[in-house]
Amino acid sequence: SNAEKRKELSDIEKGRIIALFELNFSISQIARITNRPRETIRDFCKRYQERGTPKNLSRSGRSTKISEENGEAILTLILKDRKLKRQEVVEKTMPEINPRTLDRFLR
Repeated sequence: SNAEKRKELSDIEKGRIIALFELNFSISQIARITNRPRETIRDFCKRYQERGTPKNLSRSGRSTKISEENGEAILTLILKDRKLKRQEVVEKTMPEINPRTLDRFLR
């Protein structure tokens, strides 16, 4: 079993890797610079070349009820008024969702 928990590349890391890759740094050099395993860099660069995008493929499973647009509206509302109760946030933005859905979204 792997001692360290695996972590996805952040968008910023992906950007750095692509920049270095486009500047013709070697996979090993990029791995050293980013402090990520060589295999991770190699696999990411290969995927980037094949797909033409650094985005991950969408995963299977139930999609979220809160769209990106609604999510932004919820966060804006909460940031404007930090004292709002969960139920109030739901009522003002998406009355059709269960408050627990909001909790999961905010995790």
